[in-house]
Amino acid sequence: MDDEDRAELVCRLFALLTAELEDGAALAMEGQGKQQLAAQHGRAQLLEAKVRDAQTIAQSVVMLTQPPISAL
Repeated sequence: MDDEDRAELVCRLFALLTAELEDGAALAMEGQGKQQLAAQHGRAQLLEAKVRDAQTIAQSVVMLTQPPISAL
């Protein structure tokens, strides 16, 4: 993968990361209202999954953008 392809992939990953974080923020906002505990629990589980997905995407970006070992 050349630098141009890598840069394009990183841009797409940032877009995906943004979507995951926005979805997570919406879940968190919805959770601020009074609801049954079972609904809150389900929402928290969905939010937990979104956070895991966002972390995986962010880790991928870090790996793709770190300088080669020879440059360190």
